[in-house]
Amino acid sequence: EEAKKVVAAGVKSLSLKAGPSWGNPDMKADVANVKAVRKAVGDDIELCVDTNGGYDYTSALDLGRRLEEFNLFKYEQPVPYWDIAGLANLRKNLSIPICAHESSTTIYGLLEVIKKDAADMLGLKVCWVGGITQAVKWGHIATASNLGVYCGGNNGQFECAAQAHWFASNAAYGKLAHANFGPCAAHNTFDTSRLKNTDNIVVTPMK
Repeated sequence: EEAKKVVAAGVKSLSLKAGPSWGNPDMKADVANVKAVRKAVGDDIELCVDTNGGYDYTSALDLGRRLEEFNLFKYEQPVPYWDIAGLANLRKNLSIPICAHESSTTIYGLLEVIKKDAADMLGLKVCWVGGITQAVKWGHIATASNLGVYCGGNNGQFECAAQAHWFASNAAYGKLAHANFGPCAAHNTFDTSRLKNTDNIVVTPMK
């Protein structure tokens, strides 16, 4: 029901947390959750799964194989940030696009992911990479690799503002769905166009 409400509000991409770090400790329960959400929202909505590096390679492969039937847009950071070889192997052995996030949020990690051909798309957080200047450098490297990029979720209004500036610096950064949801959470709405400028929020509707 919650997924239906979010989609009805205009959101076109959903990401579900899974694994011992965030979701259910029972892998079967995570699979059942993905199945239920896919059934509820239909096939036209992007559906993603993010384990925040919560699995070892073998478990991540097991979960990935169970999720292949649900037409996921991405399988985000299924193994710990340091296991870039594991990301690469999952990419070879699964039909789901692999997304690096914790592995690619530093310039060094980004370069390693690219060199090892370990991901189909790349994620960062502006504060994690070291601020806007480093994020711009990160963006040039990432887009030069011809991979899609996006920003992960933010923890507050200052980070949200920094990420908004980063998005505005290059059209390529906004092609994939992102999780810059600080204003939405702060104002409890998915439609920011109805808020006044005095509410300290950009009045462009969420896409």
